[in-house]
Amino acid sequence: MQISLQRYSDICLSLSGWAFVLAVFFAPFSTASLNTLTILGFVLWFISGRFPQHCRLLARNTICRTLFVFVALLTVSTLWSTTTLEMALDGLKSYRKILFFFAVFGIVWFLPQWKEKILWASLISGVVSALACVCVYLHVPGFPAPDPGQGAIFMKNHITQGFLMGLLVLLSVRVACFYPDKKVKLLGLLATCLAIFVSFYTINGRTGFLSVGVAAGSLVLFLPQTFKQKVSLFALIAIIMASILATSDRFQDRFIQATEEIELYTEEQAPVKQKTSMGLRLLFWERGLDIVQKAPFFGHGVGSWSDEFDRDQLEDGIKKGDALYQVCGNPHNDYIMVAAQVGVMGLMIWLLFLGLMYRFGKLMPLKDSFLLHGFLLMYSAGCLFNSFTYDVTEGTLLFILTACLLAPYFRETRIYE
Repeated sequence: MQISLQRYSDICLSLSGWAFVLAVFFAPFSTASLNTLTILGFVLWFISGRFPQHCRLLARNTICRTLFVFVALLTVSTLWSTTTLEMALDGLKSYRKILFFFAVFGIVWFLPQWKEKILWASLISGVVSALACVCVYLHVPGFPAPDPGQGAIFMKNHITQGFLMGLLVLLSVRVACFYPDKKVKLLGLLATCLAIFVSFYTINGRTGFLSVGVAAGSLVLFLPQTFKQKVSLFALIAIIMASILATSDRFQDRFIQATEEIELYTEEQAPVKQKTSMGLRLLFWERGLDIVQKAPFFGHGVGSWSDEFDRDQLEDGIKKGDALYQVCGNPHNDYIMVAAQVGVMGLMIWLLFLGLMYRFGKLMPLKDSFLLHGFLLMYSAGCLFNSFTYDVTEGTLLFILTACLLAPYFRETRIYE
């Protein structure tokens, strides 16, 4: 009986690991598959028989405890949420992706080999997604036509596509720099070039420009080991980026457009200023700060953003049907989104979680530390313009990839316990 139970546990954990590998692979292509596979992975981990043992492990880890406190605060905030219970629970459900961090952390802690499988799945899916974008750009038969507003996107919108390309830059540089086989190194370098080409020459998203730009900048910050290497890499990336920015009509057009949209928003009584991409973001941030100030410590409760946004408009005399009325599901700013729902206390806990991961990354081997640091920097910068933690693809990848990077080294060092 003991042998059969052990085999049952091993099979469940193995299937759970494969579910998360497949989830990461399908992330750029199907939200439904991503949701189904991650939930399946979590359930298999839960019923594996290792759940109590893993929970004891997670409870000793400072990063996991911090994230658990954040989840607990989100859950308890349903009690004071200013929206309906149904809306509060629906808002809480959007954060279920946090649970995948605990599952992947537990699995990779005991079975470190799953780390590379998950990272390779993310790399390969990023390459496939990028190649699909190129096919769209070239009007290859069988692929959809380029979107007039978003460019040569495939399956996902330009925001998610840009984020995925920034992640692909980091993953492919990791392969190019640290994989022993020269042919694989070359493939990593080609994948890096592919991600940059897709971001700046085929899609219209400013998020892609930001994600890839921050990813490239993070290489200068975190990859070189000597000052001379840092200066050389900085010069190389500066030349490459300057060449790209000078030749990319999409970047130039979107940059000019963003400048015009910001200028338009600052004009008094401009009736169309809130209809632009940057205008909407500025409006959401402006009203978001007002919302946070009304309940600064513990927020308005999970799921309350839309109702509070409507209430803030109503207080300014803007009613449904008015020209200035806007529907807002999220403020396109992760920090405002968190603070509005669980207050400054919740935001501090969230930032502590990110900070602890960044701090521990300094103790990891270079091949993983620069990847973790670059990913966190790219994610944190993008969260100024998008609610990545609230979004399905970006948020799910954050929790799966960071957990699989961190877990093996906690196993080896026992630091932060």
